[in-house]
Amino acid sequence: MMKHTSAQVALANLFFSLVAGSSLTAECPDPPTAVSCTNPKGPSCCFTSEPGQFSLYQRWDREETTWLTIALRSLTCEGFHSTCKSPTKKYSPEDISQYLAKFKARDQSTLALNPHKLVLAPGVSQASLIASEWERTGACINTLSKSCGYTKPSEELGLFHKTLVSLATTLDTAHFLSVKRIYPSETQSYPKERIVDALHAGSGLLPMLQCRSDEITGVEYVFVTRGLFQDMHFESPKHIEFNELAARANKYPCPSKVRLIPKAGFDNKETDQAASAKSPNNEHKDDNAKDDADNTPG
Repeated sequence: MMKHTSAQVALANLFFSLVAGSSLTAECPDPPTAVSCTNPKGPSCCFTSEPGQFSLYQRWDREETTWLTIALRSLTCEGFHSTCKSPTKKYSPEDISQYLAKFKARDQSTLALNPHKLVLAPGVSQASLIASEWERTGACINTLSKSCGYTKPSEELGLFHKTLVSLATTLDTAHFLSVKRIYPSETQSYPKERIVDALHAGSGLLPMLQCRSDEITGVEYVFVTRGLFQDMHFESPKHIEFNELAARANKYPCPSKVRLIPKAGFDNKETDQAASAKSPNNEHKDDNAKDDADNTPG
């Protein structure tokens, strides 16, 4: 299950308390038991039946040396990317900008509690991101539908916005890697499995790396939901093997050793070797020594 700090959980709970819930969801088990893509039983508004599986895609920006939130993608239960087709539930960036302005004016206390900000690509606003991801994914999430009690745009859009922001900011890829002493470097390479293990340990989800040659270009966190999508009980899918999912969905495979390359001249104050030397456990000493040997000129 996706891991949250106590502050993040409190923030999410406050977010959801500000939006009216559906009376239909009052009949759902608490805690939720139904997991998407596992043929769950019970009222359809109590679990995410469509699209069933999701991924949050982040792209590595070399020039800014940061991870950018790019997309919330819907997947079939078999692991293929799917496209939402609900043209009657579109919102323009202008519509969402108006909603965000009202939300900011009304909920200053909530915003003050959220220390995290979405890191977006240049030229992409939060409103345009939410508009595109709602049209591509959110409009087809059954637990946000009119049949489940959400009859006002402010309800369905509000829940989707808050869930997307909380999910994207909780998936702190840079932190997950630094905890395991993995840092951007022009020369240092790491075993791909070590990167994947670090991201899985931090997120509790299924990370799929994307590469160009041996350079990491992005990561896609794949997950299913327990209960309602907007309740954020996200888990790593267990109904499909990682290798099978990667073979189906990942068009940008990575070799056994990969690099996270920053912009030229980037000065990382704490290298992997220095951090490893400080660590009493020094669990990756052999890996680092071998990486150094592999990257020695000549």
